[in-house]
Amino acid sequence: MGRRKDKWLPTRSKYASWSATNPICLWCSNSREINVHAIRDCPQIVAIWKAFLNPSDRALFFNLSTMHWIGWNLQRNYNFASISWPSIFSVACGLIWHWKNEKHFDADFQIPNEVHKVILYHTKVHDEAWRPSEEDRGTSCDNDKAWRKPMLGWIKVNTDGAVCRSSRKAGCGGIIRDNYGNWIKGFVSNLGYASVLSAEIWGIYHGLVTAWNLGFRKVELESDSSQAIKMIQMLREAGSNLRPLQHKISSFLASDWEVKATHIPRNANGCANTIAKHSLASSIGFNMLDNHPSVVVSVMLRDANNSIIHDPVG
Repeated sequence: MGRRKDKWLPTRSKYASWSATNPICLWCSNSREINVHAIRDCPQIVAIWKAFLNPSDRALFFNLSTMHWIGWNLQRNYNFASISWPSIFSVACGLIWHWKNEKHFDADFQIPNEVHKVILYHTKVHDEAWRPSEEDRGTSCDNDKAWRKPMLGWIKVNTDGAVCRSSRKAGCGGIIRDNYGNWIKGFVSNLGYASVLSAEIWGIYHGLVTAWNLGFRKVELESDSSQAIKMIQMLREAGSNLRPLQHKISSFLASDWEVKATHIPRNANGCANTIAKHSLASSIGFNMLDNHPSVVVSVMLRDANNSIIHDPVG
């Protein structure tokens, strides 16, 4: 949201400047769909915001310029239903934009009933996922525990699982990087209800499948779950008495490739941890990420700058 004026997100009005797209908003069928109209000023969207606003704040809210409007909302020291307003505002903007895109691809799509409750639910899930655990707060940031780039000629797959404390909904995510620390692919998977260990194992499974399907045959696999990594290492010698997911992983490990599975500290798995938490707000099922989410950029840069390429012969 950092770009100025009405150029920072692709709207129908912007598409119409270089294509035959109709620039009119699909919700109200009355005004051009510029950014501020799409996320604030369309009558259907106005009704959403009014459910959260005190009447005394509405005039200011709906009349600020776009950039001042964003800044004002992100800096407000205000709670609604015991949830901070900046969190509600951020999640609401994301959902409103998502629903706009749904309408673009499905003319029959409608904004959910009791939409304010939907927004509050997603905000609570988001806040729960991002609240640091006791383990997170006690994690060291020593450089010797930082993420390391993979060996030359190899790629690295980092995976993690996440479980929301309040809803118990689970997800997993992962990131594949080259030996310069550059993004290759990522993934998220909303698992529904699952245990922490199950989420960790599903993350490893999806990471292996993704790496294999992309054609990589030398893979360093890392997770901050010691239990999950021990299970992976034991699968190489296990018999046929395996659960279905374990059997799938065992079959992949037996394929014609090299996989090195390693347990790492939590702070060395920051990118995967961030993406796994991101999975809790994604749609049910597996979703490939061709581009990195904005929330992971700073962690990727930290990893790339703090790491060296691991050369086994050096």
